[in-house]
Amino acid sequence: MVFDLKGTMRDVVLESGQRMDENGGRPRLAGDRVGELLAGRYRVLRRLGAGGMGTVYLAEHVHLGRLTAVKVLCPPLCEDDPDAEQRFRQEALLVARVRHPGVAQVYDFDRLPDGQFLLAMEYVAGETVAQRLRRGGPFPLPEAIRVLRVVADALNHVHWIGILHRDLKPQNIMLGPGGDVKVLDFGVAHEMAQFLAADGFQPGTLAYMSPDQLLGDALGPASDIYALGVVFYEMLTGRLPHAGATVPELRIQRLLRPPIPVHWLRPVCSRELAEVVARALHPEPAERWPSAVAFAQAAAGAVTSSP
Repeated sequence: MVFDLKGTMRDVVLESGQRMDENGGRPRLAGDRVGELLAGRYRVLRRLGAGGMGTVYLAEHVHLGRLTAVKVLCPPLCEDDPDAEQRFRQEALLVARVRHPGVAQVYDFDRLPDGQFLLAMEYVAGETVAQRLRRGGPFPLPEAIRVLRVVADALNHVHWIGILHRDLKPQNIMLGPGGDVKVLDFGVAHEMAQFLAADGFQPGTLAYMSPDQLLGDALGPASDIYALGVVFYEMLTGRLPHAGATVPELRIQRLLRPPIPVHWLRPVCSRELAEVVARALHPEPAERWPSAVAFAQAAAGAVTSSP
């Protein structure tokens, strides 16, 4: 996409190769929001992706000239899930409370005329940790530690104000071109006082879920620390600590089969660093690091002290 110096849309080339003029003229697909003006202020430029509860678009605030990530609640959830609206509204209220350089900021929340909900968030350019892993394999140790420390500090902040992420994964960590690291998508975050929804709704991405989350137990910060441990393990080794593809498989592996130590898979990692990671991935929440920051500090210290 091409923008002028003020960030105003001049010409847009869609992922399909089709072009859209400033009036949004292009062939339309059913349910496609590209070219629409949402809530009278967000001109949708292109689709960025879809999550468990909504579709995310890149949009321009027509009054401010600011690029924004706009999330629209999926119509099936609006129609078939009476609790989806409450969860979506909760996302806006919770994340709007967060002010941290490592967390993508929420700008706006509104209901559209068709009944769907809109959440406008900070747009972060760059690539995700998942994309970086696919492109370049395991991270260099200093870069892995740098990303870990920023994400840990962001998690520590949201935990302190009573929020859990509950879906931390490489796809939700953005690496900006200037070295910025941002945690995205608190769309499944809940107040800690509401660990379990009444209908048993348990959000999260399977490969990064803690044993406690897989078991349906009440969750605390230790669950996010486990997910951060999985992400860090993957940044160090290029692979997940467990290969299970179903909830029963992962439950057994998480509880009974310790992951291969990272220094066995990547000799540049020290035994001390492997022990730090293993503690983050302990099956018992009480045995994990007491905070995300404590985990990151221990990992950094293990790398610094390595010969």
